[in-house]
Amino acid sequence: MILGNGLLASALFSRYEKDETVVIFAAGVSNSRETRHSEYKREVDIYNNIDRSKHVVYFSTCSIHDSSVRDTLYIKHKLIMEESIRRDFKCHSIIRLPTLVGNTKNPFTLINFFKHKILSGKTIQAYEDCGRNLMDIDDVKVIVPYLLENTEDQVTMDVAYPNKQDVIEMLHIMFDVMGKQVEIEVVESPVGDCIIPNSEFMKLLDKGIPGLPPLSNYTRRVFEKYLMEET
Repeated sequence: MILGNGLLASALFSRYEKDETVVIFAAGVSNSRETRHSEYKREVDIYNNIDRSKHVVYFSTCSIHDSSVRDTLYIKHKLIMEESIRRDFKCHSIIRLPTLVGNTKNPFTLINFFKHKILSGKTIQAYEDCGRNLMDIDDVKVIVPYLLENTEDQVTMDVAYPNKQDVIEMLHIMFDVMGKQVEIEVVESPVGDCIIPNSEFMKLLDKGIPGLPPLSNYTRRVFEKYLMEET
């Protein structure tokens, strides 16, 4: 069963649409800057109606490790949801994801935000010494089934590649791929950094997850896949 209709739900729809043993909970708040309590209540209301006998898959965020955002409503909500799931579901997979890249009209994703700025010729503000881990949504389509088949029935895992990319370097790759360039205004970073403890996922990567691409030039290849059509 799939709950939701966004990027994650669409990616996993065909595989889990008719699976009555697993609930893919992809109906959560997607905007990390969301401040409306009604949006978080909506997610909780959906959660409260899930059959507790099912194996629930919940998508959290690796940003819970970023000290600069730990006091935001979004992160506090994610941590509460994680704890609720661990308490309420005997079988659960809590998958913390990094910055996702895919075909989505959601304007609140980091890459779409940058893309729209570039296409409109507007200056982009970027933090100095700030990095992000990227993941192609198509890789999530491979990773989720693998985790369900090869991990325990109670798991919380940070699923992120060791490919942390400086945001300013990332922007220059986007400029190159899209053939457009705008001014970057570098601003001082807030205190804090996001160090993702992804050792458990790395053990799985080291063993080999069939269907995943090599990580060399990963950022450029992902941008070429999703951004070249925008030029």
